[in-house]
Amino acid sequence: MAVSDREYILSRIRKTTARVQKAAPDAASIMGRISSVPHTADVVDTFIQRVEHAGGKVGRSKDADEARQWIEAYIQRYGLKRCVAPDAVFELLGGRPETVAVSTAELSERGTAHDMQTLLLDAACGITAAHAGFADCGAVLIETTPDSPRTISLLVEAHIAILRTADIHDFLPGIGPFLQHQFSSSEPRNLTFVGGPSKTADIEKTLVKGVHGPREFTVLLLDF
Repeated sequence: MAVSDREYILSRIRKTTARVQKAAPDAASIMGRISSVPHTADVVDTFIQRVEHAGGKVGRSKDADEARQWIEAYIQRYGLKRCVAPDAVFELLGGRPETVAVSTAELSERGTAHDMQTLLLDAACGITAAHAGFADCGAVLIETTPDSPRTISLLVEAHIAILRTADIHDFLPGIGPFLQHQFSSSEPRNLTFVGGPSKTADIEKTLVKGVHGPREFTVLLLDF
């Protein structure tokens, strides 16, 4: 390639790169746009609609007793043999539902991480605590911790996310300030957004649920 051709190509690249950099908005302008977006009149109703539109289900409870009863009824309705949950869920529920077989803390005490994964593979239902929900897309945010591994929401047939209605936000793009406040003291190991049951479509557009994750996804909203 002649030098002139090389310089021509490089000059085109430099011009294009400069245009892209100039067009990219800065953080202040992005946050300005986010703050100008009108808040949803009822974020809870909108969140429920979005979850159901994505194929998920929503339950709601007004106190801890009702929440535990809801979980027990859910487990019995679907005939789920083994259900696991981290201790953070029991703290939210004010106790442990009778039908929840074992906590992940107990699982981790039984042996190695491999043993824990094997036991989770045998579980039919995983229950996790969600840090936040987003009304615009119906997704929930789940933090991975030693007591609440990511596999608890991936290796099971049914996943229940426990979420306080007070932790539902209007829209996902405004998550920045929330994350800064929520994890100001320490960075999370892993954050997962869950927006419905696992869905996969092949080249013929045949939709199948539960291939790469839970077949059922349910959010239990706590109004207390």
